[in-house]
Amino acid sequence: MYKSVSVEDVFRIKKLYTAFQMAYDSDYYFEGEYHNFWEIVTVINGEIGVTAGGDVFVLKKGQAIIHEPMEFHRLWSEGNTNPEIIVFSFGAENMPQFSSKIFEIEDVLLSQKILKDIQSSFGTKDFQGADVIKNSGTDYQIAVKKLEMFILEMISQKILDDLPVKTKGAENFKKAVGVMENNIDKNLSVSEIAKMCNMSEIGLKKTFSKYTGIGVMAYFNRMKITEATDMIRNGMSIREVALTLGFSNQNYFSTVFKRITGNPPSHYKI
Repeated sequence: MYKSVSVEDVFRIKKLYTAFQMAYDSDYYFEGEYHNFWEIVTVINGEIGVTAGGDVFVLKKGQAIIHEPMEFHRLWSEGNTNPEIIVFSFGAENMPQFSSKIFEIEDVLLSQKILKDIQSSFGTKDFQGADVIKNSGTDYQIAVKKLEMFILEMISQKILDDLPVKTKGAENFKKAVGVMENNIDKNLSVSEIAKMCNMSEIGLKKTFSKYTGIGVMAYFNRMKITEATDMIRNGMSIREVALTLGFSNQNYFSTVFKRITGNPPSHYKI
């Protein structure tokens, strides 16, 4: 008699959105974004500054950061360097838990090889999921499995302590995001948030311009909409969600929701 062991909740990449390598000038700034899939950014040369949620980091060659779905993130060139990065973004089932955003990559050449394998097997040098034509055979499956193994090995090795930047500006940004998180159910103005952070309104606006590239209220609304998607998926009505998150009425909430996500709130109902 043969006995078996059930293999459940196995990590698997279900969708690939992007896979690319880019080099930037020393004055490069990316305006920032958030999306409903995972993203891994690996630095293969130079240094980058990264906003990830409420934290600010500086990553050097051989380091990587994981952005969770719906986490706001932004990057820029740091240290007067011309950074070069590799980005993989993907949708996954059963993504393993990890306690750090920042990881050390022992072999950056491996990430480059995986990138080339993906680009080759999908028949494109500029991988943008919806624009590629999948080749027949198993090459693309092997390439995706290599990416899965790369991710598993990365998050299972000795992790780096998250060391957010400790400048006054970065600390003010973290404080402001914390105030927003703790008051996400309220309809706060910029002046009210600034007062709760012991900052001037101008100072608060400059802080968000530097670390997010968007306005204070735009960031606060994005936080609210991120929270709203989970509430809707968990069965709350759209009206309940709107009132819980401090919106004046359901129609205004739906307008903001669609402007930020591209879909109406009903799209997230299970």
